[in-house]
Amino acid sequence: MNLTPPPRWREYISPGTVEVIMITIHSDDYGYKMYSDKKIIRLLRLGKIKSVSVLMNMTSRPRLKTLAELVRQKPHIRVGLHLNLVEGKSCEGKKYIPSLVDNRGNFYPLNKLVSKLMLRAVDAFHLEREIRCQIRFLKAAGLKVSFIDSHQHVHALSPVAEVVMKVASEERIAQIRLYGKVKTYTLIAKAKLIFLKAVAYVSFRIYGKKTGLPVSWEKRGEESYTFMSWEGNGFDVSKVRDKSLVFVTHPYLPFDTNKSYMWLIF
Repeated sequence: MNLTPPPRWREYISPGTVEVIMITIHSDDYGYKMYSDKKIIRLLRLGKIKSVSVLMNMTSRPRLKTLAELVRQKPHIRVGLHLNLVEGKSCEGKKYIPSLVDNRGNFYPLNKLVSKLMLRAVDAFHLEREIRCQIRFLKAAGLKVSFIDSHQHVHALSPVAEVVMKVASEERIAQIRLYGKVKTYTLIAKAKLIFLKAVAYVSFRIYGKKTGLPVSWEKRGEESYTFMSWEGNGFDVSKVRDKSLVFVTHPYLPFDTNKSYMWLIF
């Protein structure tokens, strides 16, 4: 029996050099669509991607079971919560988190949530209840929550960022995706990061009542991230020189505007 664990990254020779570059590919949005989930499972099984974030409120028990069984077979695979506060139904239920959902128990879309945050119309206790519930459900499926990130970057804003950090600390979840560690390569990606940073600044000013950025904008840790859903077509992953860069992807979903990473997963 081969006890050597599969690689946590892909290796390739950087064009024009003899330097070996380690590429780490991560998949967001497990649970979003059944067809993409099947392909994400295949990529995880083949060792093409090393980690995956789960949309707890949008997946199904069979798909969670499939993922949990694979992780038991390949314990090097890291699973995180892709915190969702902007799409689908809540896990906790509208009775307990009324400031986050409409009358049908559906989350408000991103623009409505941001508006409510800016008006201080979101109860931080409701945020905490929903975040804890999503973590609890993921653990109940037999999965260890190794990290937290978020759908449509909601934890880049206050008070979501601060509540996520509080819950993660209490739940002993060591890693949070930090926006101070995001790297951008194309003009469109740089513009998106600047816009998100401006909104985050305003949200922190409203909730923290001082200048600065939410805690999710810290720059600690070794890993940096780039979002393939942000990068324009001018960015080619084969030109990357950053050895600790994580490519955040949505394999086989339409969200990634740049798909130059696809050659690495075939």
